Amino acid sequence: MSFRYIHFSDYGKLNIKDNRLVYTKDDKEIIDIPVDDISAIVIESRQMVLTSYLISYCASHDILIIFCDEKHLPNAIAIPFHSFGRQRLRVEKQISLSLPFKKQLWARIVRQKIINQAKLLDKLNNETSIQLYSLADDIKSGDSDNKEGLASKIYFRSLFGENFSREDDNHAVNGLLNYAYSIVRGSISRTLVAHGFIPSLGIFHKNQYNNFNLSDDLIEPYRPIIDSYVINLFENGMNNIQSKEVKFELLKIFEYRVLHNDKKINIKQSVDVLVDTLVMSINAKDPKRLLLPEIIFL
Repeated sequence: MSFRYIHFSDYGKLNIKDNRLVYTKDDKEIIDIPVDDISAIVIESRQMVLTSYLISYCASHDILIIFCDEKHLPNAIAIPFHSFGRQRLRVEKQISLSLPFKKQLWARIVRQKIINQAKLLDKLNNETSIQLYSLADDIKSGDSDNKEGLASKIYFRSLFGENFSREDDNHAVNGLLNYAYSIVRGSISRTLVAHGFIPSLGIFHKNQYNNFNLSDDLIEPYRPIIDSYVINLFENGMNNIQSKEVKFELLKIFEYRVLHNDKKINIKQSVDVLVDTLVMSINAKDPKRLLLPEIIFL
């Protein structure tokens, strides 16, 4: 099973040779890794050369490629276009989901997200967790009164202070959160495509310019889990998103443990369970079949 997440921040060239990823720099081979070991490749350098064969090869071997922008944050991914044998049937079911069913799914997702937020605040001995537990207990179908938005305001201000805003690009923690959210979002997108879904067709998110609305739906319960991981890094002085060491640590997010279906597994495995149970939920027309990750503290 693939397990390695490879990060490149320097110039050079990537190619595939004899089923191995080869990184060369100044005509010297620097890295030589078996393709079967690789789960994702993060390309930060804007001077990295990739062959078209490499991109096609990675797509056919279910390897996610993530590209970063000038701010060193992930802003594009390469995923397989078709990798599921019965994709047409899966897409037909996805398109035909009823509005009541989607509203019930979204309510389950929001409730678990808020519970995970409350548990993190509990861990940090923050008494505002009580407000979040109360909100989670009062989620309506489709979260029609936007408890999710209210909970997020309470949650982030409790974590980082009354003046904190997720829109503040100058706050160091936002850079870490955005990076970690993006790579997990990419992993969810890859898994959705592998199961025949169209990521642009969301349950709740419907932005016509967003190709990953469904990914943005499913990442929600993971956000407090990612927050917990990032807070640990931040408190240990790893707060510079420009640092190679920090980015390397952020890539380890996939090995962070969660509770999923009463089992302690890492986030990478959890995403597989999440999408598998989404399939079961849709096939059975039963929102309760969707199993969501729970935050735990080891």
